[in-house]
Amino acid sequence: MRANELSRAEQLEARLVMAAPTATFVSASHNDTGVFVVVDYRSDAGLQTQSLGAGDLIATRAGGPTLTGNLFGPAVPQEDGSVRAIYLFAAPSGAWNYTDTGHYQVTSPDGQVTDVNDDDIGDGVIRTLSLWFTQPKAVVTSNTMRTSDWLIVVNYTDDVAINTATIDAADIRVEGAEVITGISLHQKIVNSANNVTAVYRIPAPAGGWNYLHSGAYTIVLNNRTVLDTGGRGPGGHNLKTYPGLFFTAPSARIAGSTTMTGNEWLIPIKFSGLNGIIQASITNATNLVTVSAPNGYSQTATRTQLIDHGDGSYTGIYKVTARGGFWDYSDNAGYTVRVEPGVVRDNLFRAAPGGNLRTFGLWFDKPAADIVGVTANQNDASRFEVVVRFHDNGAINLASITAGAVSVSGPTAVTTTLLSVTADPAGGYRARFRFTPATGDRLANGSYFVSTVANVVRDNGDVGINGGVMQRYGLWFAP
Repeated sequence: MRANELSRAEQLEARLVMAAPTATFVSASHNDTGVFVVVDYRSDAGLQTQSLGAGDLIATRAGGPTLTGNLFGPAVPQEDGSVRAIYLFAAPSGAWNYTDTGHYQVTSPDGQVTDVNDDDIGDGVIRTLSLWFTQPKAVVTSNTMRTSDWLIVVNYTDDVAINTATIDAADIRVEGAEVITGISLHQKIVNSANNVTAVYRIPAPAGGWNYLHSGAYTIVLNNRTVLDTGGRGPGGHNLKTYPGLFFTAPSARIAGSTTMTGNEWLIPIKFSGLNGIIQASITNATNLVTVSAPNGYSQTATRTQLIDHGDGSYTGIYKVTARGGFWDYSDNAGYTVRVEPGVVRDNLFRAAPGGNLRTFGLWFDKPAADIVGVTANQNDASRFEVVVRFHDNGAINLASITAGAVSVSGPTAVTTTLLSVTADPAGGYRARFRFTPATGDRLANGSYFVSTVANVVRDNGDVGINGGVMQRYGLWFAP
């Protein structure tokens, strides 16, 4: 036997004089959602660092669930030869609350942490932590999925009293397969001073749940939004995860970018489904798409094109026209695009939920023009006059108002004369224009279209007006 070799008996004897590994409590701290416990491990033979991981420490309290410590970052060797590990114990319901107060025994289960000789730390209490919490508790108690929204019921309890004024739409958010906005407080029920139920309404994206929205969703309580009467609130945490919501309805959605011209707005809407869309449900539909705004704008869109993608989906290009003939600063508003629910269907006859697809904030800086007066005498076929108000959100450049600011098309070519320009009490200027036959002495009977000429009238920022038809007049003159 070589001198550097030990007999088996000698090896066993050497192991007997080596102490088993130990764990020494160093410190503990907590935040809103977890407790951090720091432990130093020592071993004469050398610690088996690969044995460190989840479950090395557990925490128990009477009447409460068993908490498992998860290794928080890699273990770090210390100068004294020990190995320091930090464990995170997550709060049982996601965030600490008044029901979590108590004495927690932190133990190392038998067989978890070992040294290089496979000796382990025996089962035993490492530390007893006395934790005290005062925050209210929040629990999702039920939910109801409807065609166009989702109702989430959250119960808040406290050992003192809930401040009901702090319960509002900002309490929760939803994270998951689809971006969810527009959450509202649907109902608030005060069961008692320290027990309040809130029902939150989560609107479905694009007006209604469809097959594109299938996936996992998590209800998240925002940080310290709901408080008790002492000003204490739970930290932000996940209330509940719904791992597999599944929807089968077809989809109607804005597809890509919209296109804005001087007097039109083109909106692409794609219709698709799990089983292909019935084309006729699109082509035969009337009033399928509408656009509205708080400024009184409301228009049924006209389909100008239908694109067949060859996979059972279609994209319709829908057009609406500007109020007053062209887009200008007075049209600035939020415009909501809506698809009529229950009209477009897939080959299993399931209907797209439709509803409000999206609201666009449209903003224009162009000056505006409105006809505020017209003079035509059926006994005088030599002329007619209109009064146009030019206005802007800044100021109109007075010098830009000329006879060339407007034009007329109709059965007779006309000559335009600017008669006067006066300040308008509501802002801007009123210009009176006279239209006479360019040749001859009579205007022919028929329709005359009065339009602005693009970029003639300008504001003081040198932004020119859009060109477009303001009004059509049917003129009839006596023989």
